[in-house]
Amino acid sequence: MRMKLDYRDYRSEIVEKFFIPLIVKEREEPFEADFSQKEKDILKDALDIRDEIEEKLVDFRQEVNQVFVWGHIFNILHSLYFYILNDGQDPKTVEEACQLILKLSQEEVEHAMRTMLASENDGHREKTLSLMELLEKTDKKPADKWYWSLAIRNPLETVQRSVHLLDKMLPIYQPYFEQARAEREAFAQEFDIEKLYRESKQLSMTGLDALGVETAQFFVLSPWNYWFAYYGNEQFDHMKVALLASCRIDQIMLSNDELDLDDLITALKVISDSTRYQVLVELTKPHAKSKDIAERLNITGAAVSFHTQKLINGDLLLFNTKNSDVKYSVNRDLLQQVIDKLKEDFEL
Repeated sequence: MRMKLDYRDYRSEIVEKFFIPLIVKEREEPFEADFSQKEKDILKDALDIRDEIEEKLVDFRQEVNQVFVWGHIFNILHSLYFYILNDGQDPKTVEEACQLILKLSQEEVEHAMRTMLASENDGHREKTLSLMELLEKTDKKPADKWYWSLAIRNPLETVQRSVHLLDKMLPIYQPYFEQARAEREAFAQEFDIEKLYRESKQLSMTGLDALGVETAQFFVLSPWNYWFAYYGNEQFDHMKVALLASCRIDQIMLSNDELDLDDLITALKVISDSTRYQVLVELTKPHAKSKDIAERLNITGAAVSFHTQKLINGDLLLFNTKNSDVKYSVNRDLLQQVIDKLKEDFEL
């Protein structure tokens, strides 16, 4: 089955502009900490632009940390935008999208929050649990839980403050967005999802068929918004699956297939941490759950999430859609290449 990608430039624009707060959101490490040298080379100009944007938006950082609540990838505005898209409304500008979002009821906002929290709880959507109880089950850091708890107490105010803050950042971001318009359009026309799945070893444990849709919404982002991710909501009728891809992501994913010294050092560095190595082993077992792993290894849930993201960024952990009992698989090809390289270099 071939999957058709439904791309509309105005929808991509809305999704990208809702990501503006992520550029200045507080992080434990620099954005490019896990990039290999090859990835940095491919994104060199884009990373310079991202640094420039971050510098211009830095005064908003504290407010962004307080106002915006995030799921695994998307913030509350994304979730509500997908909600109105699924409802058949199709705003053409970010301003129009924000106006429609502001008209949503408290019940609708709370429903979106429930979906965001459930996606971080191994899919648990217990109707009997309150939003606060769902929040407690997540692996969020204490500070993030605190801001989420405020958001849950004042859902409509959270949305209003998020829209108001985004309005202040939009004019600063706009010139950069225009600068990448031609690249986004070209990427959207040329991107071949079938080829990427066929040729990228990173996607070797996944399959388009497993997504179970003939058409997916396709959102294309400027190259400094580094993403390749799916959004899925089984409760939706029209937005069951959406694909998010930044320009050049195909170059990056295919560039990592041949192991060189840089890749070797990156892989060894990622698994040199003993706890991270144990997390890798545990995550690839059937029915693995973050909460259980945290208890077994005597670490926090947030630490499990941190190490999981490091392993994904380092290409050592792959999403597994071929076996519903196993969420992740180890990247066997990469590990085998590392072993082969060590054997060759040291004549083992």
